[in-house]
Amino acid sequence: MNHLTEQVHLPRYATLSEESLLNVMDRPELAHIRTTLPILDPAVLQRYITQMNNYGRVMVLEVIKHFVEDVPTVIDQIERAIQGGDTEEVRNKAHTLKGTSAIIGAQALSAYCLLLEEAASQQSFNDATVAIYVQTIRTAYQQVIEVLEQFRRSVEADLN
Repeated sequence: MNHLTEQVHLPRYATLSEESLLNVMDRPELAHIRTTLPILDPAVLQRYITQMNNYGRVMVLEVIKHFVEDVPTVIDQIERAIQGGDTEEVRNKAHTLKGTSAIIGAQALSAYCLLLEEAASQQSFNDATVAIYVQTIRTAYQQVIEVLEQFRRSVEADLN
């Protein structure tokens, strides 16, 4: 399997209780995403490049740059909204991150954000579940960044 399409694997989280850690892998919604969706579908970004030639390469590099810079802030905003009990803000930020992730082809991250968005929409916040979702989103983001870095280097090499 190519690293660009490697599946998301959830590590153990030191910040969650041992009981929550044991339940992470048992959650069917997370297991389904983890086993069926790639970290990054490079075809999504490649389509932009193909359709717009060199301008597409430059645009993709900008999109990657903004994604890398902006997403940690959105995740932090989600965490603050959770701590403040603002389910509407959690839903809005999760929705934003879901769309941003989909635009670049980060399918697993987008799907994890959908789970959080749905939980916030139903106002069915369970502390352990929400903590797992947010940790999963953070981990998936880090995995996307690693794969995007490889993709970015490849695009930059093509420009030179």
